[in-house]
Amino acid sequence: MRHCRVLEHGVHETDDTGWAHLADRHKLIFLIALGESILVIGMVFSGTDYSAERAAAFGVAFATSALLWRIYFHTRSSAGSPDPG
Repeated sequence: MRHCRVLEHGVHETDDTGWAHLADRHKLIFLIALGESILVIGMVFSGTDYSAERAAAFGVAFATSALLWRIYFHTRSSAGSPDPG
């Protein structure tokens, strides 16, 4: 993906930083989606009566989200990419 900026004299200059920026945006969207999934899991479980099946489903859903968080941060730290913050 190539971005094109218009300079003040109307000359176009290409910029190759688009792919890195797009990858960072996708990582942030993924991180937000994981956080939202944990909130939704908690809200759904807290709003109903408790049973063994519901508790097991909550445990599996929460463990899956927690493992996805762990995989995300483990692969990010092992890749050696700097923190975008």
